[in-house]
Amino acid sequence: MQAQTFVPAAAAMKVGRACGAAVPRVAVPYDAASFSPLQIAEAADGRCELVWVITRPLAELGSMGRLLTRLGRVVAVDGEDAEAAEAAASTLAEHAPVGIVTFSHDQLVFSAALAEQLGLAFNDRAAILNCVDKLAQRRAMAAAGLDMPAVFELTLDGRARPDLARLADFPFPAVLKPRAGHGSLETFFASDAKELIQLVEHGGADGAPVGAGEYVLEQFLDGTLGGYGAVCGQVADYVSVESAVFAGECRHLAVTGKFPLSEPFRETGNFMPSLLQGDARAEVEALATRALQALGVRFGIMHTEIKLTPAGPRVIEVNPRVGGGSISELFEFRTGRSLMHLALGIALGEAPAVAELVDAGIAYSLYLQPPPWARHLEALEGLTEVSAIPGVRQVALNRQPPHPVDWRSGSQGYVATVRGIAASHEQLLANRVAILERLRPLYA
Repeated sequence: MQAQTFVPAAAAMKVGRACGAAVPRVAVPYDAASFSPLQIAEAADGRCELVWVITRPLAELGSMGRLLTRLGRVVAVDGEDAEAAEAAASTLAEHAPVGIVTFSHDQLVFSAALAEQLGLAFNDRAAILNCVDKLAQRRAMAAAGLDMPAVFELTLDGRARPDLARLADFPFPAVLKPRAGHGSLETFFASDAKELIQLVEHGGADGAPVGAGEYVLEQFLDGTLGGYGAVCGQVADYVSVESAVFAGECRHLAVTGKFPLSEPFRETGNFMPSLLQGDARAEVEALATRALQALGVRFGIMHTEIKLTPAGPRVIEVNPRVGGGSISELFEFRTGRSLMHLALGIALGEAPAVAELVDAGIAYSLYLQPPPWARHLEALEGLTEVSAIPGVRQVALNRQPPHPVDWRSGSQGYVATVRGIAASHEQLLANRVAILERLRPLYA
């Protein structure tokens, strides 16, 4: 299997050129689910030249492929198996990258294989598999003494029912999710075993059965908003911890608050910093540290989701990458540096050094999710009104009306996003209400 390299024209090459001096190169395994190439190139900030590694033919990426060639070198390999990784590593070695980073969940295992063959600092394959395989993740954390919810492995083929006898002692209610999924895709709530059977056979709002594959059934954790007082119901009962790990040393950068989920488990937005302060924040950060250590994480920007329960914080899941939902941008609002910037710095061998700005306000992103019954976005009014709300910095469409919508797209199926800065958490919640009142979608 032969890897191909596409080198950008000198006139088009902007990233990685600093006064004509040679700069280090960083390999970036890339696919369509990654952050925008322009965002990644901006985060590089002239510190390195990007060598994009794609596992599909360049021509299949269309205009995006042409953009990649303008923003760095491109190494194209057919496939993501061991043979493809070997071919990519052989070609990449000719470019002498000093580091590797990926901003795609689906490229994590492939990136670990490349890093191993090239001798680059990255999480090893065991640590990555501990993170991306939810069953392995739960087992590793439980073995390290973390209090984990009950979990049950299910293989679904679209025909056979789960064995109810084996589920007789399972502590419902539960969440059914793909063993290797992300972004709330194919994630469902089941109040009992009978509802689980209903889901397997008929699915959710559209009546389609749950897709075939490997799943985990996990005990649903009751949440609490203790200490949040009057804001209960306006924020979600979980947070995420954004961390930087360098050579095994963990530094927590931010704790991100969440807006209430849209049915069944689709995210509707984030805000930074969260409402947690003092001992409460320290407790979730300490739990995130234990989780990362249990999984064997040694490098990178990490995104750890933690549920706030009456018995204390509990890990939902760990992602060995920069979190989605505009979290990198929110961090940049708060500090002047994006999490992608820090991730590239770690790949370059730089220990992260950044501090939140005390007077930066509350950065937020709000996502408008279609209801489960909706199949088409006919129109979306109120965008101009939302733009006029003080502190709103960006209003963007993810689905241009008229456009199909599908709740099965998970959190990435939102129709619009609003980003901004609020002076306080009280103002944040008032802005959220104002935004949702002014956005007027029409669905069919």
